[in-house]
Amino acid sequence: MVEVLGNVRFFITVFAILFALMFANLRVGIFQHFTWNHCIIFVVVWLIANFVWDRLMPAGSGLPESKGGPKRHFLARRMYCSNWRFALFLLIMSGFWTSFNQIFYTMPEYIRDFTDTRPMIELFEGVFGESDPDDPNMGIASHIATVNEVEMASIHGKLSELVANGATQESLREISRELLNSKVRISPGNLSGLINEYGQDIDTLTAKVVISSRQVNPEFVVNIDAGAIVLFQVLISFLMARFHRFTTMIVGMFIAAAGIGLSFLAGGEGMIGAGGSIWIVALGLFTFAIGEMMASPTSQEYVGRIAPADKKALYMGYYFVAIALGNLFGGILSGELYGSLARDMGRPDLMWLAFGGIMAATAIVFILYNIFVLPKHAADSLTD
Repeated sequence: MVEVLGNVRFFITVFAILFALMFANLRVGIFQHFTWNHCIIFVVVWLIANFVWDRLMPAGSGLPESKGGPKRHFLARRMYCSNWRFALFLLIMSGFWTSFNQIFYTMPEYIRDFTDTRPMIELFEGVFGESDPDDPNMGIASHIATVNEVEMASIHGKLSELVANGATQESLREISRELLNSKVRISPGNLSGLINEYGQDIDTLTAKVVISSRQVNPEFVVNIDAGAIVLFQVLISFLMARFHRFTTMIVGMFIAAAGIGLSFLAGGEGMIGAGGSIWIVALGLFTFAIGEMMASPTSQEYVGRIAPADKKALYMGYYFVAIALGNLFGGILSGELYGSLARDMGRPDLMWLAFGGIMAATAIVFILYNIFVLPKHAADSLTD
């Protein structure tokens, strides 16, 4: 670890910042009042303190003993980054994984709250036959738009309470939003119509609400990405073999950026309204998968190209630090942007533009990294 990244002081400095980000995002326990403003102040003060402490240490005290450094306690050493180019590469690559993770962190929530997937159910019913209009557990929809017994019981209870207390516009709107958690999208107006027709028979009312309004399970839609990789990875790898590795990786990132940002165009009123287009979302997932198939494997080969000849496997193992950072940053941005832009402002389009922008920015920074940071012999090897 010291040989690839840095000494203990370096790790303490970096991990304290990462933990500060985690606590600011979670705000639990003793850190429940630790806001993002507090986090920024802590990070600035922490970095200044560490750099000041380094100036107090003798020159060369950060070097490991194997490289001629003195034998000192780890706190009495300067921060030492073993390979700053590789550390910078990991930081840049974390941008790719931050954006990549939104397919799994944010997309299921977005599909549930902002996308109307009924057209996909209708497509499957056209191929495999329509569902039983009276039984929510029969037909193709019961497999791709599953509403399990627990969710059915929850829907039944909410509708019973709504009918018993009287359906006002506010209560209809609230129940409509709550039903999204059970993958049922129904507008307050349509819900009011079903209550007027079947309100005296809660069992029938529940079945009619589910059958007419249930949505495809978001995890099934997200699996378009995995399905595309299973079907097309060999073909994409074959086609890309004729191009330069660096070109393949950069173009793949831009394609992935277009795919993840495509939901910007899905449109439609979310949360309890009509919902956006499932076909645009599906196209975006497929497009993202194409970019992922180009960029992800090539980025790991990139590490093998820039690593020292006798340490390729070691460096490729530490490539997963970038994935870990992407998990952390991706989780933070998913919650913050979904809450502020999608949920509160009703602008998921801006959220997807931001995530696509992160991927595109990563590609641009990578181009600059390859030109100005990477040694010429390593950069040239990527075009072999």
